[in-house]
Amino acid sequence: MIIKNMLFSFGIIIFSTNIMAADCNLSLQNIRLENTGKRNLYDIFDTGSFSLIQNHLIDVKNNSNDKACSTVLLIKPKQNFYKRQKANKKLDYQILAGKNSASIYENGLAIVINNLKPNEKRTVSYQVKFASGQYVTHGRYANEFTYSAVEAPLNRTVIYQQKKHDFTVRVDKVAKVSLWGTSNAYQHTVDFGEMTSGETLRLTPKLLVQSTANYSIQFESQYNGHMRHMKGDSKWDVSYDFFLNKRLIPLGLGAQIANYNQPANAVGDRFSMMFKLGNVRSKPAGNYSDVITITVTPSLVY
Repeated sequence: MIIKNMLFSFGIIIFSTNIMAADCNLSLQNIRLENTGKRNLYDIFDTGSFSLIQNHLIDVKNNSNDKACSTVLLIKPKQNFYKRQKANKKLDYQILAGKNSASIYENGLAIVINNLKPNEKRTVSYQVKFASGQYVTHGRYANEFTYSAVEAPLNRTVIYQQKKHDFTVRVDKVAKVSLWGTSNAYQHTVDFGEMTSGETLRLTPKLLVQSTANYSIQFESQYNGHMRHMKGDSKWDVSYDFFLNKRLIPLGLGAQIANYNQPANAVGDRFSMMFKLGNVRSKPAGNYSDVITITVTPSLVY
């Protein structure tokens, strides 16, 4: 038996408001994600501590030609999680200041920016980290961040400029199939020993499917539901039935596809497997074998 596996984009919306002009002439520019092509996808199968770590960047510019200025950059997320746009699903995250001189501000950060020289533009970065092991549905997850450059040391009534910015993370449609309850998760040998007509054999390992979407499982037998004698003559084939969760999968009719809804949790769906032999009378002695290939594919419809 051979197991095969089949198998986030980044969007920006910017809103800008100058709320109150003061002594400093500052502007917030070019809010962005570092490494856009690599750091915008959340992988539910990642085995590290964090499936996704993003560096968010923003440029703070002193537009004055002759005056230095200090400010505090307030970063305030709208929510403590990224929310899926079409359903009540969420991705939790942590926000970290990195190497900046900063403190926690409500559910975000307050980053101190000292002594911006005339016409200087300084890039500020912080991290957003998404822990592994979060079980979510495929789709886009978004959160809005509000950035406010305020008077130092921390006067929120004097705002030099404020911008709002949406970050999105995408979870792809992915599915994974493996064997649960055995040391080899992707291949298993079924040994009947000396065969007896009508004999049944229930496998100890179970088929495990994890998916971010509805999915299908395809079963394909090399000899269409028969075990073939080692000499290769089909006239000695021994037929067998294959059952998944007590449901007959008619391998004799060619490749078979079974459709299932997305698993309810991160554990996934576990399926029992059983074989029942056909008639082995008058069959020559020797080894008989077949190979069943199992493939899982996430649904393209939902």
